[in-house]
Amino acid sequence: MAHQWFREGADVEIASLLKCLEGVLFSGKVVAPSFDDANKFVIEYETLTTQEDGISQPLMEDVSVGLLRPRPPTEAKLVFKSDEIVDAFFNGGWWNGVVVTPLNNSCYLVWLRRMGRNYQFRASELRVHREWKMGAWFPPFDQLVKLEEDDVNAEGLLHMTDSCNVFQLQT
Repeated sequence: MAHQWFREGADVEIASLLKCLEGVLFSGKVVAPSFDDANKFVIEYETLTTQEDGISQPLMEDVSVGLLRPRPPTEAKLVFKSDEIVDAFFNGGWWNGVVVTPLNNSCYLVWLRRMGRNYQFRASELRVHREWKMGAWFPPFDQLVKLEEDDVNAEGLLHMTDSCNVFQLQT
């Protein structure tokens, strides 16, 4: 049953129905089952917001189970190769792309399919592209790499000692 992955409080990723965001996944959390439809859930987005009375709040909406997937486990310290299919964290979502070339300082030039152009990303902003099908990840996780204590700062954020220029879409 697909709904077992989407219990209240579960971390999920949500696909968009908008043509311009096709293939982009946004992080969120299951708030509750929808009152209107047994195949929908109330989702609170982590990076998408709405303005109400001049106050920015996380966007909440009913989302069909077909647009949801569990959040994939975190992989750390990955090295990517040219022509590898990846997801890049860009403008609040995970965008599908292809590594054009590794650069210096753990940075990569990545072609984002939906944007139709190249952007530079730090390794921490990339992950292996995976599909969620029939309750399993494809390609499967061969080995999960745990973050070392030295890699995480006091606020629980990944510490990067190197940097590269990251170009963001201006909205």
